[in-house]
Amino acid sequence: MIASSNRKTYILDTSVLLADPAALYAFEEHKVVISVVVLKELENLRRKITQKLQGTLGILVEVKLVEPKTIERTAGKAKRVIDNRKI
Repeated sequence: MIASSNRKTYILDTSVLLADPAALYAFEEHKVVISVVVLKELENLRRKITQKLQGTLGILVEVKLVEPKTIERTAGKAKRVIDNRKI
C-alpha cells in the first residue's frame, strides 16, 4: 500500500473521459475526482444524443453512455432473417 503522503488527487475533465473512459481506472494508487460539472456535461451529452436520434428517426430511444467495447458484438445489431416459407 502506498503511504497516504504519496497519494495524489487527480481531477478528470469531461474531455479526458470522452477520449479515454478507461482513464478513470488508470490511477489506481491515487484518488480520482469527477466533478459535478463533468457529470452534468455527460448527462447533457446523453440528452443531446437522445434528442438527435428522436429527431432523425422519429422514435424515442433510451441512450446510455458506456465504456468502449463493453457492448456485446451482437447486441443492438440487426440480425439477418431468412424467410423460408413456401407461399
